[in-house]
Amino acid sequence: MLALLFNLESVRAADEISLSGTIEPVACIAVCGACCGTHVVNEAAGILSVLVGNSFAPLDQIDDGLSIHHFTGRYYQTSGSCNTGQCTLFQIETIDQPRVSEPSY
Repeated sequence: MLALLFNLESVRAADEISLSGTIEPVACIAVCGACCGTHVVNEAAGILSVLVGNSFAPLDQIDDGLSIHHFTGRYYQTSGSCNTGQCTLFQIETIDQPRVSEPSY
């Protein structure tokens, strides 16, 4: 499974990421060092899957794995299970919010 669309070395924590796709719960592997998320977002084109660690929005009503939603958020670093290793997870900040274009000067 391709876990990241972006080269993480070029994505800063402050960079907002936007993608559309389905979301579903994911089980965690009981192995020290595993990167455990609560959900996975499968991008609409089927090219990537993003492991979700945190969300500011409730996911339980939309995690059917069928409906396409628009997500914005940021990547963040954390330790793997048992505080072993390092993981990069996605934090969902908004779901299905209208996009506001950047002002042009």
